[in-house]
Amino acid sequence: MVTSRRNLGGVVGATVVVLVSLSSLKPAEAALCGQRENDVHAPYRQVTWKDFKGKLPKSLGPKAAHIASAILLKNFDIDSRQDGEDWVARPTKICLYASMNKLESARRVGHEKPALLAHEQAHFDITEVFTRTLYGKVKAMVVRDSDPGQAAAQLRSQVAVLYQETVAEWKAMQSRYDSESLHGTHKRKQKRWLAQVKKLLADTPPVGS
Repeated sequence: MVTSRRNLGGVVGATVVVLVSLSSLKPAEAALCGQRENDVHAPYRQVTWKDFKGKLPKSLGPKAAHIASAILLKNFDIDSRQDGEDWVARPTKICLYASMNKLESARRVGHEKPALLAHEQAHFDITEVFTRTLYGKVKAMVVRDSDPGQAAAQLRSQVAVLYQETVAEWKAMQSRYDSESLHGTHKRKQKRWLAQVKKLLADTPPVGS
């Protein structure tokens, strides 16, 4: 067996939401990631207004809240095994999660309404959905080649492309959510989005499963 480690260092910021809970990772994977709650970052969970520690940038205008997030694919091992004349490469020990940056997330004092927090939480939930989906796709990847080095290189390349594609889709949904719900102010459409996101979470296996 041949193993190698890959650090992608993927970080994506957003004016929206984010993270994947380490509680959903298997113990070995959680230890590998080393993701912990601290004064700056938080794993996926229900957010509170206390998590919004930053200042709203002037560029956001009258917006009452902003949640900063990232989908992080930190690293993974590659398990390479010979199968006949080919080498088969698969990702293992995948360190993938989403993270909320508390210092870049902000709210306007005096506007901390439950409905607004629910809107921001849904942004967070959307990122969780995309992180779970990405994990499932990465975990299922298999590359075959006659050369073990080439098999590993192709796998790394394919994972990087998949990561970028997922981030693009994630950003598109976040923008559509804000656009259609009018940043949560259109009550009927906001309610529809909350139901849709809740179903997506329920239907998407968690990271580590």
